[in-house]
Amino acid sequence: LGAERTATFTPLVCQQPPGWVEYTIQTGDTLFGLALAYGITVEELQEANCMGDTYIWAGRVLFVPGNATVTGIPSRTPTGTITPTSQEP
Repeated sequence: LGAERTATFTPLVCQQPPGWVEYTIQTGDTLFGLALAYGITVEELQEANCMGDTYIWAGRVLFVPGNATVTGIPSRTPTGTITPTSQEP
């Protein structure tokens, strides 16, 4: 009776999930592309990295599954060769 209750806030400490490794984000990476490459969802990436939004930047380190077979991380960087064609008058 009459005791005052106070709420305490404990900040979340994001810890590396077991079996996951560090990945340094490269220019052009997106959470969707990383999730696709690692066979997980964007939400799983966000949860594992204590992310409240989907904003990422080059140089940031994220935890990603270490046992996944990554075949290539989709990016917005164009690849391929452009071959000019000759145009006759």
